Amino acid sequence: MPRYPELFIIDAQLIGASLEEVAARVRQAWEAAGLPPLAAWGMDTRKRQPSPVPPPDAFGPGGLAFEVAGGATGSLVPVGPSGTRFSLRLPVDVQRDPVHLISDTVAAARRWPELLGVGTGIASMSVRRGVGANCLPLPPLVEPDALLVLVRRSRVEEAYTSVEGFLAAWERVHERDGFLLVSRGEAALDTVQWLEVAAPSQWTLARAARPGRTTYRPATPLPEEEPIYLAGTETLRPAGYDDATGVLTFAAWTPPGTHPHGWELYNLLAFRSEGVVPDGRPLRELRVIFPDEAAARREATPFSDIGVRVYFTGPDGEFHSLEER
Repeated sequence: MPRYPELFIIDAQLIGASLEEVAARVRQAWEAAGLPPLAAWGMDTRKRQPSPVPPPDAFGPGGLAFEVAGGATGSLVPVGPSGTRFSLRLPVDVQRDPVHLISDTVAAARRWPELLGVGTGIASMSVRRGVGANCLPLPPLVEPDALLVLVRRSRVEEAYTSVEGFLAAWERVHERDGFLLVSRGEAALDTVQWLEVAAPSQWTLARAARPGRTTYRPATPLPEEEPIYLAGTETLRPAGYDDATGVLTFAAWTPPGTHPHGWELYNLLAFRSEGVVPDGRPLRELRVIFPDEAAARREATPFSDIGVRVYFTGPDGEFHSLEER
């Protein structure tokens, strides 16, 4: 049965002269934006009872813990040696009324960076749903459950082969002063609705990312997510196994506008992890052959990221390795 998120998590990198100054400013800004009001401050060790105002000794090197309305606990901690960068984790309870609170939280999160000052008070932000989508890749800068991301354009340029490829994964895009504010699936309520949006988006990001920058963990879809995760007719067909070399080959068929399904790549990843083909013979190498070089280049990055060698059929009718082009 589809489930609603319980807590949205807002992760942000903040800029300020001191922990105390950032704590005061960030609290004022998030409440002005419409995010849950602060209930109490306390030490991050939680050894004291939290108090309505920051106690003098709450601003130590370990950072600050706090409680927001609804009882959820967040944190604000220093990052790095400069003393001017801080990491915030702000939880927002949405389970009481997800239909309204999800949209309200997203709207408030959109307002918050402007109140803090993009580039001066806040350097990055990610709003995450906190449940589901654990059957998708983790491309740079974007978690599978992230529905809104604020990031410097320069960081996208460093992590992706093109900014345009990154932006193609999002439904809403706003650029200002060298920063990108992007979002997707703002209307999605439950885990099924979210996966329908997030799956094509994450795979678009994985194809656009620079090689080696995307992480692939074993896929663990929730029961209600499995029909979406496993949907689609196979695009990779077994083309043979060579006993002498231990090479297992698949033939791919992906006309423009289509792509291999996520479950197909995760099946290949499982083969590599186990080191054997389904009948138990040893697996030393996986290959995927595309019908032409253009198709191979479109799809190459996710395959190479999981250790699959990509080939294509050349005009001469021979198989060519994309790595050698």
